[in-house]
Amino acid sequence: MNQHPLDPLTGEEFREVAAILAREKGITPAWRYASIELVEPTKADLRSWGPGDAVARSALAVLWNREDNQAYEAVVDLTGGPGGSVASWTHRPGAIPNFTVDEWRECDEAMRAHPEVIAALAERGITDTSLLLIDVWTYAGALVPERYAGKRLGWCDVWRRATPEGSPYAHSVAGIKPIVDMNTMELLEIDRGPDGGSPDVQGEYAPGPWTGELRTDRKPLEITQPQGASFAIDGHELTWQRWKMRIGFNYREGLTLHQVTYDDHGEERSIAHRMSFAEMVVPYRDASFEHYRRTA
Repeated sequence: MNQHPLDPLTGEEFREVAAILAREKGITPAWRYASIELVEPTKADLRSWGPGDAVARSALAVLWNREDNQAYEAVVDLTGGPGGSVASWTHRPGAIPNFTVDEWRECDEAMRAHPEVIAALAERGITDTSLLLIDVWTYAGALVPERYAGKRLGWCDVWRRATPEGSPYAHSVAGIKPIVDMNTMELLEIDRGPDGGSPDVQGEYAPGPWTGELRTDRKPLEITQPQGASFAIDGHELTWQRWKMRIGFNYREGLTLHQVTYDDHGEERSIAHRMSFAEMVVPYRDASFEHYRRTA
């Protein structure tokens, strides 16, 4: 299978981007990557490209230095020369890249082990930190306190499992919000609000606990295709009946569809050059202490 200009970056290409930036920009473990994604070719370049032609590959990396909290965007050319090169390097003063999965995990571990957090929870009668989830969120920019301006700031929800195997979101621990410098995992303060208590509620996302038994009033639903699927996949190209499209993916939009066409009685008609569910913002619109900073 020949590579197509719209194929998402491979694991090896991700590693190449990091290696090129380490070589040319001196990126060290003090830095973190928020994202690396394909720089998609222009519509004109795609129209002029044909199977068998060379494929130019570039990646956009967003990264920041945890020592000074400065963010940068880098375009890395993966095919323009031996070993690749950095095509552009742009400083983004004041920008705060998105939080990463590593940071969520590290913040959870650091806060569950922090003596001040442990003491605050003990005041509520919570002593088994293995049952806790410290769930960190980004601050909306306008809500960052002036005393913490310039920091990569996180604020945390605290949740408690009913059992070690249970849902981490079974019980909210109200009124305790650790504020964290995410570059150092330093606890800056514990923002305290009303102690709403921990009501004895059934918060497990599992069948049965509500009534003690499974429902029996639903008939089985079975979906089968004994002769196989009606669609076909060739690399990242999907064909289904008269439709044809290329499947992409990136960290912000998720699924992307490219070069969507329809076979109209032998004439391949272009329907869309690119389609995606570009952005969804969920403002919780709750002014209470527990929610007012939260936007997903």
